[in-house]
Amino acid sequence: MQMKSASSPVAGFMLVEVLVAMLLASLAVVAVARTHAAALQLTRSGLNRVQAAQLAADLAERLRAHPAGALGEGGPSPYQFSQSWAAQQTDAADPLATACDGAAATCTPREFAQADAAQWRMLLRRALPSAAAQVQVQVDQALPLADVWVAWRDAQPLRADEAPQAAAECPAGLGLSPDSGVRCLHLRFAW
Repeated sequence: MQMKSASSPVAGFMLVEVLVAMLLASLAVVAVARTHAAALQLTRSGLNRVQAAQLAADLAERLRAHPAGALGEGGPSPYQFSQSWAAQQTDAADPLATACDGAAATCTPREFAQADAAQWRMLLRRALPSAAAQVQVQVDQALPLADVWVAWRDAQPLRADEAPQAAAECPAGLGLSPDSGVRCLHLRFAW
């Protein structure tokens, strides 16, 4: 019986096959990991959009629940809010330490609306990354309207073709550049 030596071409060929198979398997694992990471980013982006919509709907319900305070009693509505993005990036004061807190609260509808609006903005800052808002209440009509923009910095980077659309979703009062990575959601409602 004749034995083949270790230096035969067949032994080296099998080693090359194993190395190529390991390379292909590692490329497949990297591709799956990248796909998974992208899916997680898109999921987080979608969750932020859902959270923004829920917060905007929450503000709509707050306005409907307190129409006397929301309408502003002859002045601008306490829910009206317009500051730049940069100005809103500091922590908001806790609105619960007001005269409107508790069962024995003695505050006017306007004071209650001011505390309620501040509380909503604080909820917004806690729920979304780098959140900001702009609220415009129009009460000079038979049917009061409110425009609410909720803005947040998205973890999903914007592609070059998405940046103009994302900037168009945001109000000019936030003072954002098109490449800021900020997403906005706009809701208009009547009560």
